[in-house]
Amino acid sequence: SVSRVIRDAGGSILRLSDEQGRTVFGPPVPQRTAGFIRLGTRLDYHDWQLDLFVANAGLEQLGQDIRNYVILGMAICVAGLVALSLLFARWFSRPLHQLAVSLVKLEQGRFDVAIPVRSGDEIGMLATSFNRMAAELKGHIDRVYVARLRQKESDLEAIRARLQPHFLYNTLEVIRMGAVDSGDRTTATMIQALSGQLR
Repeated sequence: SVSRVIRDAGGSILRLSDEQGRTVFGPPVPQRTAGFIRLGTRLDYHDWQLDLFVANAGLEQLGQDIRNYVILGMAICVAGLVALSLLFARWFSRPLHQLAVSLVKLEQGRFDVAIPVRSGDEIGMLATSFNRMAAELKGHIDRVYVARLRQKESDLEAIRARLQPHFLYNTLEVIRMGAVDSGDRTTATMIQALSGQLR
């Protein structure tokens, strides 16, 4: 319980009120101060004095309430900090995770990977560099692949060009041997001359 007492400069009681703020005219000031705490302050008006008499039990309950509110506030702050740190970690690690996954895909030969660039910070610069590197690597591999295909085609053309004269020479030689077997020396000589000319 709280009792309020306003005294004038001479110490006479001007107003007495109880804990609900109702003005009373009896002696609400505790006669014994045991179990009560007196809080006083001087008012600016005519040197009046305001005294509060607060029961110890009320102060203990108030202290307990304040302690509970402080603990609750600290728990809310800690929970908020944990939630914010988890959100920040997720926000920070998601681009790094995308970069790691894209690197694995690139190692597997999938050169069409691209990381979306959402910011201009260091991670955004890493994503831009990775995308440029993947595109350049794909272009280089395409150029090497096309060059090798052309080399293979030219090798096949060279083999084909080699095989065609051999086939022709062998055919002419078979015809010449047939002419020799049949006793036609003139035809055999003509075929041999043609084969030598082509060779």
